[in-house]
Parts: sequence; structure tokens; C-alpha cells
Amino acid sequence: MTQNPAPALREGRRRFCLTLFGLPLVGAALPSARAAVGQERRYTIAFANLTEEPGVTFEETIENIDIGGPSMIRAAAKNFQDVAVVTSPDDYEDVLAKLSAGGGILDRETLFGLARKAFLVTARYDSQIAQHLSRLESSSTPAQFPGNLFMDFEKISDLRYGENPHQKAAFYRWGGRRPFGLAASRQLQGKELSYNNIVDVEAALELVREFEEPACCVIKHTNPCGTASAATLKEAYVKAYEADSVSAFGSVIGFNRKVDAATANELSKLFVEAVVAPEFDAEALSILSGKKNLRLLAVESFGSDAHTGSIGSDAITRPARCRTGAKPLAPAARREWPGVRRRRSNRRDI
Repeated sequence: MTQNPAPALREGRRRFCLTLFGLPLVGAALPSARAAVGQERRYTIAFANLTEEPGVTFEETIENIDIGGPSMIRAAAKNFQDVAVVTSPDDYEDVLAKLSAGGGILDRETLFGLARKAFLVTARYDSQIAQHLSRLESSSTPAQFPGNLFMDFEKISDLRYGENPHQKAAFYRWGGRRPFGLAASRQLQGKELSYNNIVDVEAALELVREFEEPACCVIKHTNPCGTASAATLKEAYVKAYEADSVSAFGSVIGFNRKVDAATANELSKLFVEAVVAPEFDAEALSILSGKKNLRLLAVESFGSDAHTGSIGSDAITRPARCRTGAKPLAPAARREWPGVRRRRSNRRDI
């Protein structure tokens, strides 16, 4: 602690250390560096957004690491039985309604839910700081690959099943960041996406965004069976389709331009599972609306990976997908397999 904290307080460089036993808050115990007296500070819990701003220096990054905010949030969350800690404006309306209904009292489950969100906020904040600093060899030298990776995902939705019908799956996106790519897409029509649809749509998206000129790809079981670029989107689609017209049936189609009426007319002649593109014009949507089950996905952040958190590793630039519960069949289940021939299969056959 400094013996004379007053100058640090006047400069707005105050930090708080909290205790949970009614002791006074200790201010100015950990004053920061005094190199830039008088500059305005921005203390914020949204650390990841700061590091994405162009031109942010190492010194600015360190200066904007918040100490008091996370400490107070954690202290309140630990005492959730008696303290309601609200960390998101999205919860304001619900909390106010429950306070009104409960005569100023929140039930234990509501308090616990708020505390759980609070610990998520502080954990995410700490991991974002650690991840950012892991990307540096030194304070002035970036690392090609970080020493540590911190994975944080938010569930978008549960899926009907995984890669196979007996498996479970869910679709996730990066947590604490603005959605991008497939995770930020809007489904304009069609059935719910399956796990395999997501895998194929992602493959289509990643492939066509490599092209500058109008391009189309046809994806079947994650593999491109046709890819082409041309002067127009319709021409690119026709070329991609003709590369393997048989495999194109039941495929996923990707475009890197707004789908127009001419392209939609060609698409309407073929059964496909899904189409992903930056946009669909009104006439194209009208043409394709007759195919009620056809999934149409518009990805506005199509050509940008500014919010991927990319550090040169393909594994962490992709929108997340997660499959769980994929267990092998038990030996007992194999004995129940029905035989389709007269002679019963023995162990050697299996």
C-alpha cells in the first residue's frame, strides 16, 4: 500500500479490495502505474471488445483491466442467499417483476440463477485477459501461437440428434463476443437444422468465402462435389452443379453473393437440404418459398472474421459445434441384433 494514496485518488487511479465481514472498503491500496497522470480511464468488464479495437496499445490494455468490478461481483455472488447480483440488462425486467410479485423478496432459485451468471461474467473476464496476454511473447512481441487456449462457448440450441440418430448434440457459439459466421446466421425458412446440416453448411461457407468473384459450391457429406466461379452467380451455380450432378441431389449449396431470381430459378429444379448465402433478394425468396422444407440461411458477417478471435489456428476460428452422448453399443445390444439370413452369425463372423 502507498503511504499517501491521495494523489492516486485524485488521478482516478483507485482500486478496491473487498472483504466479506463488514470491514470498510480499502481504497487506493493498489495504485497503478503513474506514467500518464491526468489521462481519462475506461474501466469496463467488456475486456474482449477493447482488445479488438484497432490501435490499442499494451499499456492501454493493462490500464483497463478492472479489479474492483469483478471483485464486487464475486463477493455479491458468493453471498447470493442475501444479495441479488444483476450483471446483465437483459435480466432487469424479470428481476423487477419478481421483486414486485414477491413483495420485495426474490426466491432462492432466482438468486442462485443470478449468482451463476455473475460467476460466468467474472470467469469469462479473467479468461479473456489471460488469453490476450497468452498471445504475447513479451509486452511488445506477439506470439505466433499462444501458450494457452481458453475455450468459452454459449449454447445456441439443442439439436434433434447428433451425427447418428442414437447420439445427442447441441450447437454452440463463442461466448462473450459478437456472433459471427454461421453462429450469426438467420434462418429464413425451412426445417430445423440438424448436426450434419450444420457441418455441411459450415464447410460450404468456409469454401465460397475464399473467392473474390461470384462463386458457388455443392457440399455432400462435408465434401465439395462441385465448386465454380464465374461472371454471374447463376453461371457459377450451373458449373458447380454440372461437376457432379448426381451427388448434388440432397446436398448443401453455398454462395458468396446475394442470391438473385435467375439463380433461384435454377436452384428450384433440384432437391437440396440447405442454401447459405450473404443475402437472398425478395424475388429469390418468393421463388424458393414453395420448397417449405428447404433451409435458407443468410449470413450477414459472411466475409469478415474480425470477431473470430483467430490466432492462426483453424480449430478456434470456426463457429463451435458440440456433440455429446455418442456411446458405442453395449455387447448386450449386439446379441439382440436380428439376423437376416438362415444361419445365425457366430463370434467369428462378427
